[in-house]
This record gives sequence, C-alpha cells and structure tokens, in this order.
Amino acid sequence: MAGKSIDKENILKILSGISFFKHVSPGMLMHLADKCTVQNFLSSSPIIRKGDAGDSIYIIVSGTVKVHDGEQELALLNDGNYFGEFSIIDNEPRSSSVTAYNDVILLSVDRNDFYSVLNMFPEMTKDIMSSLSRRMRSQNQSYIAYLKNREAELEFWYKKEQKSLT
Repeated sequence: MAGKSIDKENILKILSGISFFKHVSPGMLMHLADKCTVQNFLSSSPIIRKGDAGDSIYIIVSGTVKVHDGEQELALLNDGNYFGEFSIIDNEPRSSSVTAYNDVILLSVDRNDFYSVLNMFPEMTKDIMSSLSRRMRSQNQSYIAYLKNREAELEFWYKKEQKSLT
C-alpha cells in the first residue's frame, strides 16, 4: 500500500545508513532514492509471502517486521534493516514470509528499477555482492550458533531424563 511521502534528503540518509548500500557511490544513492516507494503496513499485515515472486527489496524506515516460515519465527527486524535482497538478485521465489510486527513504514525498490540503476553504476556490483556475502555469512554463523545451543539444550534434557530413569 502506498504511504506518505518522505523527502529525498531523508531517503538518502536512510539509504546511506543501510549496510547493503554502505559502499555505494553517492550518485547511485541519488538514483536509487528517486526509485524508492514509501509503503505503510499496519500491525499483523503480510508484506511478503513465502513462494511469492521476489520483485522488491525493502528498507525499514520505522517499525518492526517478523521474518517467518509459517509459525516459525526466523528474525525480528527493525529500523535501518532491510529484507528481500536475495530474491531481487537471484530471481527466485521468496524463501520466507514477512509480516508487520507493529505498524511499519518501508521504502521499497523493485527489481527493474534496482537493475536500471545498477546498470548505470556497474562498478557498484562488486560492493553490493560483497555486502550480500557478508550478510549470508553472518546469518550462517547465527544459525550455526543456534543449532549448537539447541543441541546442548537437548543433550542436557536427555541426560536429565536418563538420570531420572535410573
């Protein structure tokens, strides 16, 4: 749903604070700012659904979103975070759903606009890919830590149960 407007100066400030665009040239940011659409979502409103075509990247201006797969919560993201970047790069369906946790204001850039700006600044491709790689590594490390923690928790409960049986 379309939202109130945000002036270009504030959009530039928001974009420049996003890690995905951290090393992007000011010229590219100016062009991206022109392509941004402001969207408002009320609490509990779906933003993207798993399996949908991935045609936009979203930047959270204010509020919190829940990234989830069905009832399984994967992450809570808030102001200054972004999501949807993988699908606009690899053209695959959305791998997770995202729902507004509370009222949220987003900036979005659709795939065609993103690529038109990227075509104007091809040297930025490497920086954006590096940012994606760092994010993927970070997510992998978080997931591995979660699995190790869960394994230790299950082992604790297993040993406790074994003691109670003896």
